[in-house]
Amino acid sequence: MIIAHPIGSEASRELTPEEIDAHADKPFILGFRISPEEIHMPGILLEDSLAFAQALTNTRIDYIHLSMGSYKRTSLNQPDDKEPILTKRYLSSTEQPFPAIKRGNGCF
Repeated sequence: MIIAHPIGSEASRELTPEEIDAHADKPFILGFRISPEEIHMPGILLEDSLAFAQALTNTRIDYIHLSMGSYKRTSLNQPDDKEPILTKRYLSSTEQPFPAIKRGNGCF
């Protein structure tokens, strides 16, 4: 399947579910992989990715893969905040949270 729109564009977000319906075997899940924040400035801030995750709750995305090494990881940019990003921010920030599978650093 080839998508002729830039990745991340509104057109590609709208086209992808239609392409899945038209061509993929059922069931087929659609996910999105993001880094929740970057330490380099300017870069992705946690607030940016939280807003993005919230926007995805109104789409046909089935899951979000947070690329962060460990599900217990804390903020890179807020070193005084010791609560894990996943439990504190992502699971509580979306109106309809995505199912969570915690995996990282050899822990299940």
